[in-house]
Formats: sequence, structure tokens, C-alpha cells
Amino acid sequence: MWTIAGLIADIVGFAIIAFEWHRTFKYTEEIRQLQLQDAYERNEAREQGRKPKYRMAEEEEVMAKEFSKLRGEEAIFRERLFWTGIGLVVLGFVFQLIGALPIES
Repeated sequence: MWTIAGLIADIVGFAIIAFEWHRTFKYTEEIRQLQLQDAYERNEAREQGRKPKYRMAEEEEVMAKEFSKLRGEEAIFRERLFWTGIGLVVLGFVFQLIGALPIES
């Protein structure tokens, strides 16, 4: 009985932590997306002969497209890694639960 209660506490605690990690990940991704979009818009304004809202390092503006592609690839990788980890923990919980059940002879 206590084994099962401990396993349940473990999985619930991990799920709470994982939820917060995921929220932080999503927030960071949104910030990165906004920064890249801003750099892209400044670069586009310059290419069209308009004056950008504010000026930053030229290299940063020029690299906006490349960084955007890399950011997308990184986000997909991190998302897959996150959900794989969650799945493995849940699977481990299920295996432990099965192992803790009484075996009938």
C-alpha cells in the first residue's frame, strides 16, 4: 500500500514540476520568436528603403532569417526531448506499479 502511495506521490510531484518546466520552455520560445520577428522586421524595413523603428547591430538584422530557422529546429528538438522524458517517467511508474502488485500463485 505504501509503495503505491509513494509511486503516486512521485508521479504527481514530477508532473507538477514538468508542467512548470514546460510553461517556462514555452515562455522562452515566445520571447525568442518575438526577438527574431523584431529583427526580421528591422531587416525588411532596411531592404525596402524604410527607416527601422530602431537600429541594432547590422549582423543581428541580417542573420534574422537564419536564426529563425535554427530556433525552429531547436524548439522541435527540445519539445520532443521533453515529451520523451515525460513518457519514460510515466512508463517507469507503470512498470513499478505492476511490479508492486501482489503476484497470485
